[in-house]
Amino acid sequence: MQKPNWHKIAHRRPCTKWSLENWSRLSNTFNVSTAYLGQLFKKTTGDMFSNYLNRIRIEKSKELLAQTTLKSNQISTMIGFTNVTYFSNIFKKFVGVYPIEYRKALAKVTKPAPAD
Repeated sequence: MQKPNWHKIAHRRPCTKWSLENWSRLSNTFNVSTAYLGQLFKKTTGDMFSNYLNRIRIEKSKELLAQTTLKSNQISTMIGFTNVTYFSNIFKKFVGVYPIEYRKALAKVTKPAPAD
């Protein structure tokens, strides 16, 4: 069996497009069960696919928080979360702060210092 390039596969489609249906199609592509595909993924990357995908989504959300004025609920939908509270909790798990706190911290860092 051909060894999948997980990074390439996960980044090929926008992160909002990944679902269980896609995972099933991918397993069919390699002619293995979804459970076995998950085992292969974890063995190869050291992480479960859901964690890997959440990491990609959170990195994208950090970009959007830094570069746009979109609200958290808009960003969460854009990156593939259907529940803004769940998105905020996953964001905190990966980043250490909630999305709104992250944006506020960015604003402080990018704000010019007062002139003397």
